[in-house]
Amino acid sequence: MGVTPKGLCVKNRQPLLLITRPEAEAQQLVREIRQACPAPVDILLSPLIEIEPIACDVSLEGFSGVIFTSKNGVRCAPKPKTDNSVLAFCVGARTAEAAQSKGYLTLSANGNATDLIKMILCEDVQGPLIHFRGAHSRGEIAKNLAKAGRNIISQVVYRQNEAGLTKEAMTALAESRPVVVPLYSPRTAQMLVNQGPHPSNVTFVTISQAVADVIAVYDTNGVIMAEHPEGVAMIEAICFALGGNSSVSGP
Repeated sequence: MGVTPKGLCVKNRQPLLLITRPEAEAQQLVREIRQACPAPVDILLSPLIEIEPIACDVSLEGFSGVIFTSKNGVRCAPKPKTDNSVLAFCVGARTAEAAQSKGYLTLSANGNATDLIKMILCEDVQGPLIHFRGAHSRGEIAKNLAKAGRNIISQVVYRQNEAGLTKEAMTALAESRPVVVPLYSPRTAQMLVNQGPHPSNVTFVTISQAVADVIAVYDTNGVIMAEHPEGVAMIEAICFALGGNSSVSGP
C-alpha cells in the first residue's frame, strides 16, 4: 500500500497511520514503518511543522565539539572541512547517524536532553561547544551546560513553522476508522490538541511523558508511550499500536 499525502481514507477497521512530522522525518518514518511492521499499513501524511533553514556562516574552527538535538539541526549546520575532524554530541542514534553521514565524529546519548547533558559533562571537553538547534527547543541545553561551567553558545539554524492539518487528515479523524498518531514533541502534541477535539477512535503514540501529558487533556486511555525516548522504541510502539509486533533493530 502506498503513502497517501492526499485523498480520502478507505472505510475499514484496519488502523490508519497519521504522520504529523515534518516532511523529511515523515518520509523516513514511512520507510522505517514499512520495514518494521509485518502487515501492510495505510499511511496519511499531514505535517504540522514546516522546517525553514536559516543561513548560518559560523565556522567550526575553534570549537571542541558541536551539539545536535535533531536531524534538522544536522541538516542546517555547516559541514566539517574533513571527515571525523569535529566531534558531535547527539541526543539519539538517528541524529548521530545523520551527523556521521555529514562527516562528524559522533557520540550518542541514546535518550533525551537530560541524558545528553549528562554525557557531555562526563566527557573531558576543554574548549567551547556550539549547539545547532531550532528556534523552538526544549531541554535548555546551553543554559544547563553553562551552569555546569562549560563554555557553550547556542546557534539557531532553522525555524519550525506551524502548519494546519490537511482536509484529508481532518476527515480521517472524524470517521469511525481507528487512527494511530505518533507524536514526537510536546509542541507538536499541543498543535494537534489546538486543532481538535479528536474523537475516541484515535490512539496516540508518544515519545515521552511530557508529550503524553499534553494529550492527557482528552482523558483517553488510547495513549501508548515508547519505552525509551528515541526512534527505535517509537517504531516498536507504533507497530504495536497498529496491531502487530515489530522487526526493528537498533544501531
